[in-house]
Amino acid sequence: MKTHLKTKIAASIMIMGLGMASAVNAQVALPMSGTTFNSGGNMSTSLGSFSLLASMSSAFIATDPTAFSGVLDSYVLANNTDNPLGGLSFAYRLTNNQSSNDAIHRLALNGFSGLQLQAGYLDGGVSPTGGAAGTGLTPTLVDRGLAPGDNIGFGFLQGTVSGISFDSLDPGLTSRYLVVYTNAATYSTTMASVIDGSVASAATFAPIPEPETYGMMLAGLALMGFVARRRSSKNSA
Repeated sequence: MKTHLKTKIAASIMIMGLGMASAVNAQVALPMSGTTFNSGGNMSTSLGSFSLLASMSSAFIATDPTAFSGVLDSYVLANNTDNPLGGLSFAYRLTNNQSSNDAIHRLALNGFSGLQLQAGYLDGGVSPTGGAAGTGLTPTLVDRGLAPGDNIGFGFLQGTVSGISFDSLDPGLTSRYLVVYTNAATYSTTMASVIDGSVASAATFAPIPEPETYGMMLAGLALMGFVARRRSSKNSA
């Protein structure tokens, strides 16, 4: 098995449970601009007090069943005193089964359109279940897609970033708790993608954007359509 250098990375993620934080937070915001943050900075986070709203453990297997299989644990947290955005927090922990042949390189999550987000991983303090957060593989990076910013992802890539060594999620390894803080008030179930050369789907939780967020998105799409029609009319003239 490969050697892993444990480092501190953090980004805001909402998680619900019961406990007290012990580490200093250094969350990073995830704007809707295709932004990527890597471990060259301190992105470790912790949970303050919180209430655990929901949890699930979802087994997955790659489309190529010889590639990898594992488990995604997901949590929804409310009243998290360390969530700077005031909404729900979401936490995820990814395990690659010992019987897998391939490493896992990415966890992709959707359902975050139009929301304010911060993200990272737990580096101490309590876990979403109320026990010790423990150890695990630190993600190499966290990223968010372009507006409306529906997708975010945590990468596990082998290499060195800013002098810090990172590794892929090899068979038998489990990630740290990955956290996403949001300003959402409600949540629902959705599907996450676990990716290497092959892909697997796993049930998980995601926030539900507020009605005004949908209104702003529709207004933006309408404006884009209006501009496109005007340009088309000018080109036809």
